[in-house]
Amino acid sequence: MNNSKRGICLTFAAFIFLCSSYISCQSDVISLPLKINKSDQLVIPSKFGSKSQCEIELLPLIGYCSNVITQSKDQSKTCGATAIGQNSFVQGQEYVTKFQLGNLTANLNFTNPDSKSSFYGEQALCFGSIFDNQQDNIIQELASQGVIQQQQFFVNVNSTNSTKGVVGSIDVGSPNLSLIKKGQKFVQLKHYNGNSDYSTPSDFSLKYGDLKLNYGTVAGFDLYSPYISIGIFQLNSIVKQIQDEGIQYEYHCEQSDLSTYKFNVDSIEKLKDISLNLIATSGQPFKITLKPQQYTRKQENGKYQVLLFPLIYSSYISLGYTVLQSYYVGFDVPSQSYLISEKIQTNINQF
Repeated sequence: MNNSKRGICLTFAAFIFLCSSYISCQSDVISLPLKINKSDQLVIPSKFGSKSQCEIELLPLIGYCSNVITQSKDQSKTCGATAIGQNSFVQGQEYVTKFQLGNLTANLNFTNPDSKSSFYGEQALCFGSIFDNQQDNIIQELASQGVIQQQQFFVNVNSTNSTKGVVGSIDVGSPNLSLIKKGQKFVQLKHYNGNSDYSTPSDFSLKYGDLKLNYGTVAGFDLYSPYISIGIFQLNSIVKQIQDEGIQYEYHCEQSDLSTYKFNVDSIEKLKDISLNLIATSGQPFKITLKPQQYTRKQENGKYQVLLFPLIYSSYISLGYTVLQSYYVGFDVPSQSYLISEKIQTNINQF
């Protein structure tokens, strides 16, 4: 579960590019496009290789990670990747090659993990913490090449509908300030000291409408799932409130087998806002508010999937990427802390 050395940056310097035969860039904001795969995960559609541009979808990992592409050695050669030695962190052959990621073209290292590696099967770029010199991390590599000045990235999601193609972006080095709501600015969130990865404190302020759920000591943003994950007892309290208000719903939750979990409602008209506080470095709360159309997803049968998921015996709040429809969130790699701002208001088209 994904849980500053710099002061809060209220004004960002103009981005400086070093465009050469090694790196080429095409715009002031480096944006990596995001799609949603069949597993409901955010992925970066990419091309890589110097000979033939091999197409691939890469997960943006923010936990224990390194740049990895699991494939046969012949595939790596066909794509034109150059072997540069063994990587002991991943346990596999390390390569370097050119990647085309949205409006960014850059040479990046990656490792093809051995079958016994814990990374075997993954195809991913690492945006997480750096604690081993054998790790390959896209943000660290771009900074060392002079492409970005700040080891930060910012995530924008416009839709949780996988049929829409590109649903958002990861903006690396500097944010796309046009996404920020007028009059708003970035707030730096406090890092939760008990965790070594991206995380921030909360203050038991989780609410469904006026229903106080008294839950949550730590929270983190999740790029792997659209779900907002909360304690199962708090989720059951929300379901009971929905039942008491006469909303037609379908709810199935077996603690022993969460693979069968299901939560749907016939209409979102009577659903309430969900809110919670995250704690800024100033000690002040930053309030997150999600409207029903932001934490539900319309299905083909006309019903709505409620994007809430149960956690067993936990005080953690996992904020899935559905939250990024309303908030523009930055990740500071060295400090493992967040920057956050409310986004400009857009109509969320669910279907």
